[in-house]
Amino acid sequence: MTKVAKQSYGIVIYGVPKHNIDFEKDDMEDIRMRLEANNKVKIYKTAPLKGKVKNLNASTQSIVVHVDSPKEADECIEGGIIIEH
Repeated sequence: MTKVAKQSYGIVIYGVPKHNIDFEKDDMEDIRMRLEANNKVKIYKTAPLKGKVKNLNASTQSIVVHVDSPKEADECIEGGIIIEH
């Protein structure tokens, strides 16, 4: 069976406080819905930025937010993304 992959546009956000978004404790769908509500943009998916972690005790992290269109991605980049107000 063949599946069509959905196109999405990822935006990397650096310096996100772990007390606001914690991928180990928070539900992924809850994170997506909170970001979507705060930013009035349709968010397809959220995930931690993969890579070698330099400091496990850091208070911030980098995340990737995927949106459905390049226009929405540009709006997020130009206007910023609100995380927990």
